[in-house]
Amino acid sequence: MRSICCLLLAAAVVRAQPIAFDVASVKPSDPRAQRTNVLLGAGESLTVENVPLRKIITYAYDIRDFQLAGGPGWINDERYDILAKPALATGAAVDPATETDTQRRDRVARVRARLRSLLSDRFSLRVHVEQSLQTVLALRVAKGGPKLQEAAAPGGRVSTNDGRIQGFGAPVSMLVTQLANVTGLIVQDETGLDGKYDFLLEFSPDDKNPDDPRPSIQTAVEHLGLRLDQTKAPVKTVVIDSVERPSAN
Repeated sequence: MRSICCLLLAAAVVRAQPIAFDVASVKPSDPRAQRTNVLLGAGESLTVENVPLRKIITYAYDIRDFQLAGGPGWINDERYDILAKPALATGAAVDPATETDTQRRDRVARVRARLRSLLSDRFSLRVHVEQSLQTVLALRVAKGGPKLQEAAAPGGRVSTNDGRIQGFGAPVSMLVTQLANVTGLIVQDETGLDGKYDFLLEFSPDDKNPDDPRPSIQTAVEHLGLRLDQTKAPVKTVVIDSVERPSAN
């Protein structure tokens, strides 16, 4: 009986431990660097290039900039490079041709959890979460059904330009991210669509510009057989209690 209790306690301790990267390098970016990037590599590896700490934190907690409060001014300006990899057993490569939207969301969620552990370890980041009821947008399927084109080939990327969002074999979650960037609001995916799609949205970034013949973002979304509905939902705010410049690798 004592042996069983010990085994159960050990298992509970393992479950309570946050997942983390097994190998991670953190260093200030080269001041001459021009490119900025956050890239998920094979399995659950992560590469961050020339990104301000504030942006790294918002990515780790899956929030927008207005949802992060507190912290010293240097987190807005000081940029860092991160190269992080999990153990081989947990970082197996995923075939983008067969990975579902749900599987990708789960993989990204695990990478973010590992990044939160890294921020806590290397930057001594401590936060708490508050919630308040705010206006959000719900992406839903319109009455006539979706008009997204099923991707003929794997892609998993979205390109953006001024008033243009184009997906190549991309899940709806990538479209949701870009819609949030355009509207400045949290966008919740309520479509139930779990495929990979090719799509194109062309819209006016400034609805008040009479010389722009392109439709509003809401109308452009309707062309895809979807709609953006305003609603209220609890929105979390991550408050920084303390943070320090990174410890040595």
